[in-house]
Amino acid sequence: MSSGQTFHNANAHVKSVPEIIADLKAELQDFLGTRIAIIRAELAENLRSVKIAMPLVAVGLAVAWTAWLVFTALLVMIIGWAFQPKPWAYPLALLIVTLLYVIVGGAMVSTGWQRLKTRSLKPERTIRVLQQDKIWIQEESRAQL
Repeated sequence: MSSGQTFHNANAHVKSVPEIIADLKAELQDFLGTRIAIIRAELAENLRSVKIAMPLVAVGLAVAWTAWLVFTALLVMIIGWAFQPKPWAYPLALLIVTLLYVIVGGAMVSTGWQRLKTRSLKPERTIRVLQQDKIWIQEESRAQL
C-alpha cells in the first residue's frame, strides 16, 4: 500500500466544506422547524383559552349594556313620574331589574376577565426552550475551543 493511499484512506471521514455547510443547513432547518412547531402549539393553546373567556366577556358586556338601558328607562320613568303622579310600582320594578342585570353582568365580566388574566399569552415554554438552547450552544462553543 502506498503512502498516498494511506493518506487518502485516513482522511476519508473528513467532510468537505460544502458537506459541512449542507449539514449545518439541515440541522438549522430542523432546529428552526422544531422551535416553530413549539411556538405554534403554545399559541394555539393560548388562543383556545381566549376563545373560552371571550364569550363570557361578550355576554357580560351585553348584560351590562342591557342594565344601562333599563337604568335609562328608570330615569325616564322617574322624570315622567315627577310630572304626572304615578304609583311607585313601575320605577321600583325597573330598579330591581336594573340591579339584577348589574349583578349578573358584573359577575360574568368579572369571571371572563379573571380567566383572561390567569392565562398569559406569552409563549412561556417556547422561551424556556430557547433559553436552554442558548445555554447549550454557549456550552458547545466553549467545548469546541
